[in-house]
Amino acid sequence: MLAQLRHFSIAAWIAAAMLSAPTALAGGVDLPRVDVAKIKDVCSKGSKPFWDTGVTSDRMQGSMEYRECLKSALLAYWRQMSPDKESEDRFAKQLDDFTNPFMRAVADIFQGNKACPCGTEYNDYYSLFTADIYELLLRGMAEATGSH
Repeated sequence: MLAQLRHFSIAAWIAAAMLSAPTALAGGVDLPRVDVAKIKDVCSKGSKPFWDTGVTSDRMQGSMEYRECLKSALLAYWRQMSPDKESEDRFAKQLDDFTNPFMRAVADIFQGNKACPCGTEYNDYYSLFTADIYELLLRGMAEATGSH
């Protein structure tokens, strides 16, 4: 069953969660409303089977799936807001430039030092903390576009 979930389309989850009545921006652009709670719910449902196994590697996989689902939602919404492909690419790069070092720093806090007797139960924190950042950005975008 887990192997089948990996092939489930994250885009389909996001489309189902994001698309609702449009909201108009000041510039006259109609965007679908962003329902962050629904996006989180959809992403959680896709990750839950991994989290429920009790196996650390599966839990880590579920957390990565959750993080990537939220990131995909964030990029999909930005794609609708952005003026052009160059802006889309720049946003995606800036997101990675920020979150990749952040994930390494979180991993170091829980795994890469002598002071923390942390076990593998903390291995998925870097994904979950990064997912929290993506959620905050989605909430901010929803608020900025009036779709909260």
